Amino acid sequence: NVCVGLAASKGNAPFAGAGSIALNWIHGTADAHIAGATSVTAKGPVKVTASDTSEIDVGACGIAINQGGKAGIGAAIAYNYIGGYRDNATATTVNSAKAYISDSSVTSQTGSIEVLAKGAQKTIAVAVGGASSDKFALGGSVAVNYSKAVNEAAIKVTAANKSTTVSAGGAVTVSALDDMDVDVGAGGLARAAQGAAVGVAVTVNDLRNSTSALVDAGGGTLNVSNGDLTVLANSDSRVINVALGLALSSSGSFAGSGSIALNWLHNTVDARVANIATGTIAGALTVTATDTSEIDVGAGAIASAGNGAAIGAAVAYNYIGGNRDNNQSTEVNAVSAVIADANLAVNGGSVTLGASSSQKIVAVAVGGSNGNNFALGGSVAMNFTRARTRAEIVDDPAVATQTSVTASGGISISTTTDQEIDTGAGAVRAMQVCVLTCAPRFDAPRASQSRSSHENSRIER
Repeated sequence: NVCVGLAASKGNAPFAGAGSIALNWIHGTADAHIAGATSVTAKGPVKVTASDTSEIDVGACGIAINQGGKAGIGAAIAYNYIGGYRDNATATTVNSAKAYISDSSVTSQTGSIEVLAKGAQKTIAVAVGGASSDKFALGGSVAVNYSKAVNEAAIKVTAANKSTTVSAGGAVTVSALDDMDVDVGAGGLARAAQGAAVGVAVTVNDLRNSTSALVDAGGGTLNVSNGDLTVLANSDSRVINVALGLALSSSGSFAGSGSIALNWLHNTVDARVANIATGTIAGALTVTATDTSEIDVGAGAIASAGNGAAIGAAVAYNYIGGNRDNNQSTEVNAVSAVIADANLAVNGGSVTLGASSSQKIVAVAVGGSNGNNFALGGSVAMNFTRARTRAEIVDDPAVATQTSVTASGGISISTTTDQEIDTGAGAVRAMQVCVLTCAPRFDAPRASQSRSSHENSRIER
């Protein structure tokens, strides 16, 4: 989607204005399953795969040129929503990819059995607003991107009187993968030959994804009669965000530029084996959950006024684990690898539970100004991360099934948490009379928890 607005005037025309608005919504569901007491037998591998590769590529540009006139205004807006609903902005809809085997018997005589749900949504958005005029120029752009996705892979039983049996010549894997990517840039450019110039750029990104890999017998029976069982949930979300405001007044009285880059990323990643009254696994059992969230952001503002005042300010705000709609929320990026309320006999190897959480923010904010009489350059960079990582074998006393895990090999439970913030905030200015510079920075990894445990459970090996 490319939208371009262009206006040009010459001579005594008082005004030239141009704008563009690009609006995009994608809402989709991918579903693949074997269900309803179905019996499936294959000589080779059995694969149940659901994949969502939704992508939005958008450019919005508004350029206004008023040569010899009084004013020029150029503006561009790009709004993108993967998982949203155009007719109801408050709807809780999501893009979903779901793959599962339910209440059925599935056999691969010589190959593997794979249940895979994958989300690989991508947004590329660029918005540029530019203006040039003799007396007054205003260039502004706004780029807003939202994404809500659910990726779920499961082998499950829906009632205690039902069962699911899987038998493979090779491994049995249940995998849910999230590979979301958002790349966005916004620019506000303004030039005034004699008067005032103002350039502003704003970007907002809000990503909320849920990724779960589940083996749940619903209080019934689960049998993996041959092969290892691997349950994997992995999220790898990344945001790249650049916002730049530029204002130039060659011989005028004022130039002002600003950029604001706002980013929220909130993931839930869960790998779980649960609610199994009787479970037998012929091989080994591995349950793994991983999250590698990253935000890379740059915010810049440059203003220059030949004979007057210049102000340039840049703000970068980043929150991994936060909730844009509620700054007081106790939500976190949550990563869990769990065996709960399950009576399991792992007869062919070890039991391995692992949860790993890695959040990274790289942020640079720079405000620059140049003015003969007054120059103010400022930047603010604020970064937060909140994570909870847990791997555990646990029993809920309220559930009839007592957790019991017996393994012919070893039992390993581990967690790792790694939070990294690399940030810089700077201000540059040049003047003849008065200068003010401000570049605060605030970084806060918060409420990070990592836990490995077994509670109210019986473990044997």
